[in-house]
Amino acid sequence: EIGRENLDKAVKYLGEALRLDPADQRVILGLAGALGRLGRRQEAERLLAESIERAPDFEAAYDLLRDLYLRQGQPARAEAVLLRRLEKMPANLAAHLKLAEYYHSAGRTEERDRLLERVTADPATFPDARLAAGDLCLRAGLLAQAERYYRAGAQSGAPQAVTCRIRLAHVLAYQGDFRQALQTAEQILEGDQKNLEARHLRGALLIQAGNRGAVEEAISE
Repeated sequence: EIGRENLDKAVKYLGEALRLDPADQRVILGLAGALGRLGRRQEAERLLAESIERAPDFEAAYDLLRDLYLRQGQPARAEAVLLRRLEKMPANLAAHLKLAEYYHSAGRTEERDRLLERVTADPATFPDARLAAGDLCLRAGLLAQAERYYRAGAQSGAPQAVTCRIRLAHVLAYQGDFRQALQTAEQILEGDQKNLEARHLRGALLIQAGNRGAVEEAISE
């Protein structure tokens, strides 16, 4: 019924389903979403808040509740949701990143950077933090910070080190340092000739070099 935009019927059916199984998270999210679209935001907020009380690790409920508050122009309440999520799940990388993204959108760069430094400085708890922090900075256009996190991840020896190195090559290219980007791609291929992403990237960087020999090699690549 939601797909057909029959939101009133959807709320009725989902409400019945929730009475049968109050812990069904898919039903909770569907019902809260339908209520929000109908303008019954207080009901949606109450449902999500109660669900988080019962299941503090219900990550999608935090996201939906935050979005409801942001759409209503209540950033302080949205931030409170994110802070509560972090309090309940201190070892959860996503909880830190969601709050860092919020701080970035709010222009609170120092708080954003403190959160990113906290998780990247603790690889035992957050083994994917350098890659994730680099990705966040890349999306935000913070290329120098993205480069720093990717470079640290590439040198870490962790399972995602190769991915960090590929992202590092992209960031270097975005900044116009095609020579170092090409060197980085070639270093990846020295260890894994079958890495298709690195081969495609090398080909694109060879084309960027512009001379005929490089273009012919890029076409072959």
